[in-house]
Amino acid sequence: MSADTPEDHEIEETPAPDSPPEESVEPAATAETAEAAATAPPRRLAGSATVLAEESAEIVEQRMVQRLRELMRVLVRGLKAKKMYPANNPVLGRILTEMQDAVLGTIEDIGDLKLTIQQSDILYNGASVYSNAAKRDSLAYRFHRDGITELEFTEGVTPPEINSFLDVLARATEPRGAEEDLVTLLWEQEFSHIRYAYLAIDDLQESLLEGIEVDENGESTEVPWPGAGDADANQGLTIVVEDLDPSAEGSGERSDDWNELIPAVDITERCPAHLLELTAQELQELAEEIHLEHSRPLTEVALEILTEVAESERNADRFADLARALADLVVIALSEADLGHATQVLATMHGLCAERGVDPVGFLPDPLDLLKQAMASIHHFAEADTTSLPEFAAHLGGAAIDPVCDMLCNPAEEALQPQLVAALSLLVPLNVARVRERLMLTNGQAAIQMLAAIAASPARDLEPTLLQAFDHVEPRVRRDALAGLVARNATTRTDVRDRVMRALQDADSHVRAAALAVAREFASKEMGESLLAIAEEPRFRDRTWAEKRAYFETVARIPHPTLHKMLREWASRHNWWPDPSAAERRTLAAWALARAGDREDRAFLERHAKSIFPGVRGACRKALTEEASHARPAAEGSERRAA
Repeated sequence: MSADTPEDHEIEETPAPDSPPEESVEPAATAETAEAAATAPPRRLAGSATVLAEESAEIVEQRMVQRLRELMRVLVRGLKAKKMYPANNPVLGRILTEMQDAVLGTIEDIGDLKLTIQQSDILYNGASVYSNAAKRDSLAYRFHRDGITELEFTEGVTPPEINSFLDVLARATEPRGAEEDLVTLLWEQEFSHIRYAYLAIDDLQESLLEGIEVDENGESTEVPWPGAGDADANQGLTIVVEDLDPSAEGSGERSDDWNELIPAVDITERCPAHLLELTAQELQELAEEIHLEHSRPLTEVALEILTEVAESERNADRFADLARALADLVVIALSEADLGHATQVLATMHGLCAERGVDPVGFLPDPLDLLKQAMASIHHFAEADTTSLPEFAAHLGGAAIDPVCDMLCNPAEEALQPQLVAALSLLVPLNVARVRERLMLTNGQAAIQMLAAIAASPARDLEPTLLQAFDHVEPRVRRDALAGLVARNATTRTDVRDRVMRALQDADSHVRAAALAVAREFASKEMGESLLAIAEEPRFRDRTWAEKRAYFETVARIPHPTLHKMLREWASRHNWWPDPSAAERRTLAAWALARAGDREDRAFLERHAKSIFPGVRGACRKALTEEASHARPAAEGSERRAA
């Protein structure tokens, strides 16, 4: 055969029946050769496997089959990556390196690797190492369709040859490469260490015809590809041909002996021409669809393809490959600061993995690395959209809690604190205890942000965390914890009331003000008595006048006769000796009774405004005067609004 034909790479097929193969006979072993064989190290046997003395050939064969199945899985993964990623993508480089190492390592260990091709299987020594019955995605079927029966990788194969072989497969398995002849594509590469055997075209046609079933009348019950069916179903295009010369030679359209192309004499188009014409509106819609398709990001297209394949994939190993491909897609999206599509990919992974009961985190890189890459891309691309950052972090699971808390403590990430707080809020339900622990170990603005995330979290049973925040060293945290309890309607709990009483005596005035606001929610006799007890303490005089008035007004607005009786007693108490604390309480009690607006309290104040004791008389008159001056502007405002 000439040097420019693909038969140079052919492995001899089974000889024809009229020329049986010659059997090679091993010479009889002499005593010397037997002794040498006994002392020689283990050698490669049939199937190129190194058989150890202590292991049976069957066990070694099983291990070899399992190893080759893993090799085929890596090869298929490399093929998918070849078609998915651009040539300069680092993910593709890593996958191809792993594949090349697997091929070279296998050949180094077992020697020449010879595989037999069937329609849906690839065999090694009769054992299947690859099986896929789906013709559209099956490598075995793609080889078998073009007549390839054997494939052999010999010792000395190089990474460039492996990469070129993968390029051929990628080209042949693309939709637009369905009509490519795989034998020709392999022949064009002129491989030195990759060999293949194939059927000539006549044998290939015979093998295809063997699969056609024949009924009792000798008629075919199934029409080979491109389609089967009755005559009516195949109308639309009629080709009339001349008689063929059976002695015609190959036309050279394929590298082996394809029959000469059939000349078409007449083609009758049955489809009306007007059905093939598009209106101006249809052309415009088609142009818009094409523009929309071309403008779609590559990440979105790849996600759509991977999702469609993964939804129907039930094999665990192949699904793991698809999940890892989705994880690689997340990395690609992050490198372009496309958090929206990265989040979409993660959400898709969670949905697909949930259907199969597996944890998607096992297929992802370290959450800390992903978050660091996301933050680096955000800082690198000024126009990056950060609205998807909270949802992105939430999809990384509880392992993202510590990285998010660390970023909240980092002053360099101050501009992204709203998004980080929202992210932590979504992560709180995954591990409340860990977030509470981080809160109690953090000070300053970061602690305030963490408590804000806890208070805004949709998680249930956060009251213990908010109660523990009362012991935080940061006053703002203690104040916001009170506000969070009020927002969750937890003020009726006994443990909450006890913490509120502690907060009423807090060293920070803002915390005390927040606690007083919560105390108004209780509106009970016990709370009023507690407030009056605090007012009698010596430290109460150190507080601002506005805070003191707020305490007494809170007591006066609690509708309980015992509390009002105590306020009246304080307002009318006369001291025969100077007592600044008592005088202050008298003034505050009288003012609180006036603000309460109760008729009995007002009558009490008017009566004691005529008291013979100057202190009592002055306190009651002052309270009535201030209340009148306060009520006058309010009444005038009401009249103006009415007018």
